[in-house]
Amino acid sequence: MEIKIATIEDAEIITSIVENTITEIYPKYLSEENIEYFLNLHSKENIIKDIQNKNVYVFQYHGISFATATIRENNVKRLYVLPSFEGNGYGSAIMTFFEDKISEKYDYILIDSTSPSINFYIKRGYYTIENIEFNINNEKILYYEILKKDLIR
Repeated sequence: MEIKIATIEDAEIITSIVENTITEIYPKYLSEENIEYFLNLHSKENIIKDIQNKNVYVFQYHGISFATATIRENNVKRLYVLPSFEGNGYGSAIMTFFEDKISEKYDYILIDSTSPSINFYIKRGYYTIENIEFNINNEKILYYEILKKDLIR
């Protein structure tokens, strides 16, 4: 697995990874309004802003971009692995990379998570510090959790 900081040239593939993962996985867990919310939240324009701040990473396997994540200080955001690459240990490898990187400066790591991935993080030693719910389009409610893992420095 190769890891690189994303450039503007990666914006299209990152957007594709995010959109493909959301549209394939989220319908099993979330309402149509929730899915639309996430697609807007992780729009190409927002991805480009994070790329310009050098916060976005791209993960590749033999030159094929299959995952992306954004970090802001000690918070991992927008972590998406293409469904066809799930179940091969890449998610764990990506989180180990971020945990090691973040532990250089911080004592803990935070990540926001919805239903599809909460158990993945719990198995890695994360615990819920806050449950969030808020109204989105058509009065639908979006639920997510803020998870924390204490890191050893």
